[in-house]
Amino acid sequence: MSKTNTIEDGLTYARDVISGEIVACELIKQACKRFKNDYERSIDDPDCPYYFDEEQVNHWLHFCNEHVKHVESEATGQPFYLEGFQVFLTMNLYGFINKRKDDLFVRRFKYVTLFIGRKNGKTLLAAAMTLYHLLYDGEGLKAYAVANTETQANLVWAVARKIIYRLPDSLKNKFKLDATKIEMIEDLSNFNTLSGNIKALDGLNPSFCVMDEVAGIKKREQLDLIFSAQGGRANYINLMITTAYTNKGTRFFEILELTKRILSGEATEETADAYFGMIYELDEGDEWTDRDVWIKANPLIYATGNQNYLLTDYELAITSAESELQFKVKHLNLWEKPLNSWLRHGDFEACETEDLKRTGELHIGIDLGGSRDLTAVAYLYSYDGKDINGHITKNFELEVKFYLPAASMSKNVPGRYLQLYQSAVKTGELVLSETETTDYDQVFDQIVEYAKDKNVASISYDAYKAGELSTRLQKHFVGVSVGAVSQSMLSLTAAVRRTEEIIINQQLVHTGTGMLLWNFANCFFYQDSNDNIKIIKGEEPELKIDGAIATIISMSVAMTVKKSSGLGVVLTK
Repeated sequence: MSKTNTIEDGLTYARDVISGEIVACELIKQACKRFKNDYERSIDDPDCPYYFDEEQVNHWLHFCNEHVKHVESEATGQPFYLEGFQVFLTMNLYGFINKRKDDLFVRRFKYVTLFIGRKNGKTLLAAAMTLYHLLYDGEGLKAYAVANTETQANLVWAVARKIIYRLPDSLKNKFKLDATKIEMIEDLSNFNTLSGNIKALDGLNPSFCVMDEVAGIKKREQLDLIFSAQGGRANYINLMITTAYTNKGTRFFEILELTKRILSGEATEETADAYFGMIYELDEGDEWTDRDVWIKANPLIYATGNQNYLLTDYELAITSAESELQFKVKHLNLWEKPLNSWLRHGDFEACETEDLKRTGELHIGIDLGGSRDLTAVAYLYSYDGKDINGHITKNFELEVKFYLPAASMSKNVPGRYLQLYQSAVKTGELVLSETETTDYDQVFDQIVEYAKDKNVASISYDAYKAGELSTRLQKHFVGVSVGAVSQSMLSLTAAVRRTEEIIINQQLVHTGTGMLLWNFANCFFYQDSNDNIKIIKGEEPELKIDGAIATIISMSVAMTVKKSSGLGVVLTK
C-alpha cells in the first residue's frame, strides 16, 4: 500500500474481495457488493437518496496519514496508514451523505458494526475516528466510549488521549485534558467513558459512541437508552466494534442479525439504510482448525504478523478446552456456548427425528411454572433398543408440550423471542389459554387425552407447585406411579447425568421443535463440592428451561421404576 491513503485503496479492497483475490467470508463479500451497487447508483441515478462525497473521505484519510501517530508497540510514533479494509469501512461512513431539501449535512450511516477478531487494529481506528468527530463535526459534541466495564471503556479513551499528545500543536492546543475527561477548549465538546451504570445515561445527548466489545454488554437498556437519547441530533454515529461472545441474548446480537439480513438483501425495515456492517467471521462449513480460513475473521493476519500470534494461541487451544473456547470466540468470531453449558453444542440437535413411534413405557414429567409463566409436560418413552455401537440398551423418545396464558404471551414475552413463541403456537408445541393464569384444567385434560391407549408407567412433578393437579392425576391414573419428585441437587443429579448420557450416545430421539431446542440450549449447570449437579438457566431472565426440567423429572422416575404384572408400576428400592 502507498504511504498516502486514497479512496482507491478502499475501491481496490472491494474489487479484490468480490473477485476472490482477497479471501473473505460471504458477509464481507456482500458488504462489498452492496457498496459497489450503492456507489454506482449514487453516480448514475439522479433519484438516489444519497450521494458519495469524495472530499469528505479524503479529508478523513489526510487527517489519519498526516496527524495521527501510532501510540503502542514497535510502531509508536509512526504515521497511521490505514489498511484496505479500514479505508473501505470509513469511506462508507464518511462518503455517503443523504440528500435533503434543507441542505443539512447528514451522513447516511448511523449504526456501524465492525465484527472482527482480536488484534486487528480496531482500537487505534476507533480512537482516531472519535477525535476526528470532535475536531470537524461541529460544536457541542458529546462522544462516549461505551463498554460493559469501566476498564474496557477506558481502552479507546486512553488511546485517544495518547494520540492527542502527538498531534501537531495547531490541533493539540484545541484540547483540554485532565485525568478523566477529554474536552475541546472553544466549544466544550468532550469525550467521556460510560460503563454498566444505567443511571449515568440519563440526560445524555451523545453524538458519537464507540461501543467497545459491545457483544459483552449484557444490559440491553444500556444501548436502548443511548439510541433513544440521540433522537435530537441529525448527525450521530454509533460505532460498534467487537468480537463474538458466548451469550446471544443481548441487544447487540439483534443488531448483528439485522445487519446480516441487510447485507443479504432480506431486510425490509425502513431504518435498514442507516446500518452498515463489516462482519468478519468463518462461513458455515469452515473448520476452525483450518488455518487458511482464519483470515476471514482476521483481515490483518498477514499485514501485521498476527499469524504468529494466532498460531501461539492455537497451540494452546488444541490442548485445553478453555483455551479452545477462547480461541474460537475471540479470534474466529464463533458464537460458542460457555464451558458450563450443560450439553455440548450440537449433541441435542443430533437426536432429532421426524418419526416418533410413541411406544414403550411412558413416563410423564411436569414442570409447573408460576401462575403466569411457562409450564412444560414431558412425555418420555422408554423401550428396548440398540445404542450407536449396536449394543442392546434402553432407548428413549421425547415429546414436550408447553402451556402459557395468552395474556402472558402478549405482555411478558420479549420481542426478540416473540417469533419463536408464535411459531410454537402454530405447530401446537405451545398451547395458549384464555385465562389470566395457567389453566391447570387444560393441562390435566390434555395429559389425559394424550395418555389414552398409552402404556403409562409414571407421572411425576414438582411438589412445590402441584397442588390440586396432583390430586386429580392420582385419582385418574389408578395403578400408575403418580408422585412428587424432590428438586434438590442430590435427588436429581443421577437423572441429570443419565439424561446427558442418553443424549450424547444418541439413545434418545426427539421432535426437534423450536421451543424444545431453545429450552435445552438455555441449560447451564452448577456443580457443588460433592459433584452434585443442578441445571440452571443462563443469566438472561427471559430464558426458559422448563422443557428440560420436565424431561429430567420424568427421567428421575424412569430410572427407578419397573413394570409390574399388567397394572401400572411399583417403585423399586
